[in-house]
Amino acid sequence: MLKYIIPAICGILTFGMTACSKTQKPEDPEKDTNKIITRILSYNTFYCKGNNPATTGIKAENVKQFAEAMNALNADIIALQELDSGFKSRENGRFLLADINRYTGDLYQKYYGSAQEFPSEKGSVGVGVLLKKSVKVLNVKKVALPGDEKRVLLMIELEKFWFIATHFDLVAQNRSKSVEILTEELKKLNKPVILAGDLNDVMSSGPIKSIQLNFDLLSMAKPSFVGSTSTIDYIFSTKNFSRKLKIVNKEIPQTLNISGKTIDLTKVSDHLPVWVDVYLPD
Repeated sequence: MLKYIIPAICGILTFGMTACSKTQKPEDPEKDTNKIITRILSYNTFYCKGNNPATTGIKAENVKQFAEAMNALNADIIALQELDSGFKSRENGRFLLADINRYTGDLYQKYYGSAQEFPSEKGSVGVGVLLKKSVKVLNVKKVALPGDEKRVLLMIELEKFWFIATHFDLVAQNRSKSVEILTEELKKLNKPVILAGDLNDVMSSGPIKSIQLNFDLLSMAKPSFVGSTSTIDYIFSTKNFSRKLKIVNKEIPQTLNISGKTIDLTKVSDHLPVWVDVYLPD
């Protein structure tokens, strides 16, 4: 489905990954160079305000900084949270998902899931999915979720599975209800699911335990929210699918070293990027 064959090592990236101008997919120990690795990424943008007090704010330079980090991670399928669209007070009604994609060099197909409308601003906030242009999209579905600020499931049907991007509410009761809605949606699908997003809850919580009745965790269980010890950003796969996947590598990095330039990811967003490399079944 995707066109990335395992590349040769080009340089060294923090945490032992390989990199040229972008982070390449690592070489598998079996050294089967005919296999294809898919990188899946979840990343909360923090509205691309940056997380550096000296430069924070809604401005193009912080969008470019975020896109540079994301572009370096070189993912094939990406779930993004905290996106805005049309706000008249933000960069002349910017469409943040499109701006991020433009700064990556327009590498991706983009899908936006509006969750909460703000009529006074003539804009909305929500989640997004970016897919490398080689990825074939069969269907797109949006399902509303509860929240003090409304939430959404953005569901993208691909050839082998559904990819669902989301961002759960801060209120525990709303998160529990969101899991119930997600579980009902699973019953309607005839393909496995990969779920990615900021779920605003820790591994030991009731909502995350409920998710794991149907899903296995693919990503790392290590801190993903800057300045905390909490994992709240995840990539899951339905159990029937995860048994067929082969995880090659995964990480929640705090820095990237690209062509001699170190990017401190704790200054890019208040969340860290969460990614996993997998072999998809034939």
